[in-house]
Amino acid sequence: MRAFFLIIALAVAWAAWNPKYNDAPIWKVFCDSRPVFQGRADSIVNPGTYSGHVHKVFGGNHFSASTTSRTPAQSFSVTKSASCTTCSIKTVDNTNYWTSDLYYRWSNGTYSLVPTSGLTVYYLSRGGYTGANKTNPNWQPIPKGLRMIAGDPSRRTFNQSSMADQAISYVCLNYNGGAFPESNDWSGLAKYSCKDGLRAQVFFPMCWDGKNLDSPDHRSHMSYPVNGYNAGDCPNSHPVRLPAVFFEHLYSLKGFPSGTGSNNFLWSMGDTTGYGFHGDFLSGWDPQVMAAAIAHPNCSNNNPLMAFGNAVKACPPLAPYVKDNTEPPCFIKNPIPLTENLGVTNPIRRMPGCWTATGAAPGCDPTPAGSDSTGAFHIFSPAANAYVTADRSTRVLSATVAASALTTNEIWGFGQVGQGQVFIQNAELPWVVSAQSQAILVGNSPSLWEYWSITPQDSKNITVAFRSSRTSKFLSLQADKTFQFNAATVTSTETFKLVAPTGGSVPSDDGFSSYQNMAVPDLKTPIRKIKIN
Repeated sequence: MRAFFLIIALAVAWAAWNPKYNDAPIWKVFCDSRPVFQGRADSIVNPGTYSGHVHKVFGGNHFSASTTSRTPAQSFSVTKSASCTTCSIKTVDNTNYWTSDLYYRWSNGTYSLVPTSGLTVYYLSRGGYTGANKTNPNWQPIPKGLRMIAGDPSRRTFNQSSMADQAISYVCLNYNGGAFPESNDWSGLAKYSCKDGLRAQVFFPMCWDGKNLDSPDHRSHMSYPVNGYNAGDCPNSHPVRLPAVFFEHLYSLKGFPSGTGSNNFLWSMGDTTGYGFHGDFLSGWDPQVMAAAIAHPNCSNNNPLMAFGNAVKACPPLAPYVKDNTEPPCFIKNPIPLTENLGVTNPIRRMPGCWTATGAAPGCDPTPAGSDSTGAFHIFSPAANAYVTADRSTRVLSATVAASALTTNEIWGFGQVGQGQVFIQNAELPWVVSAQSQAILVGNSPSLWEYWSITPQDSKNITVAFRSSRTSKFLSLQADKTFQFNAATVTSTETFKLVAPTGGSVPSDDGFSSYQNMAVPDLKTPIRKIKIN
């Protein structure tokens, strides 16, 4: 009751204070732990082709490989037209946010992808220290088509005088104590157990030149303030002050040891120093709504009802667009045909792009065709003449995908659970196949319902059948191309070919068109490193 009256008192005090303009705009955007895309696509740095390393992308579902000829304004048109977002503010914010991905290097030199626990994006007021920069910051909404990068994937050293270097930082989370505090150096991972996760942080420049929506290096049209990376006066060359964008990307380190005396974490471009972490921002904001949020006094950090940006519904211009728990899941509109093993289910010998802890592997093909496909497969149904896929919305398995439409979502890994049993995990979502009334995907914690035995049907272990440990029945193709567990014996509808991913091109697209030029997998590739009893 005392807390209730305190809130009322704060609200009354706040209502009595009516400034002419919002002197401290702040709100947060919360993005799901499941990204809208995960893989080697980067529409800012590598439009129309694969990127050099793996990213996790959040936000609007019209993220695409883009094209080399698309202008920032055209990119905005595609990004803004997304039908949904994986983040917490819908319709008016279809922005795409992405960062480099995190891997763990095991003692045998193999690598596993570390799962994310979600991304939080802050939109912050940061005023200046002198003159009008201080008395009237005059924040402007992010312009249509603005895109920018913070951080440098090639950086391996730290320059204390560099604002850009200071803008990258880490926090080791251990709620029982004993973790390292916010730091530009992540070497503390060798000393401290981050049992509650690693938070990687990137602060974007907030001063715009007022003219260019992008620049050749994707950085020069923006600038950090002259006094510091997160506050201060904007330089004369970049006089327009925008809300500061700040990422907090949380990685779940459960199962990946930290504080063991050595730091075995590295970024997806082979960076063991931590200095190469970076973020990308492709605006999908409605500038008018953002302008209203900037100007409205209730959207201020000084408003206790905003709860430091956590309670976005307290900001009237944004309140109608805050998602609730009834919103359906959001998935990428046009899946990107990049078929390579990311190291989700089983460790891989090198990260996509040929990256290792000592740099690029000598003689390795950096295209998706050169990625390590050990332990990952497309599952081909001869009876359906199609590949097994999982519907992203319903999670129902079906055999409907042609070779020309394969994506990471059609890659499956087999995790050993002992006694000749495996679980079957989707490489993109990543969920596991379950023996319910029909074959569906469930959360990524397999139990008896998700244990399978693989029965070879030929001498090379290419053709197999899957038998449920729960039902003792075989996975069987139905007339509608979905699967059930009603087969006591193996016929043609219960047999599948396991096909190693062979990579594939990422052709230019217009954000909506179908994809072409996919490499057709080799059906003669045998199973690798899967024990079959």
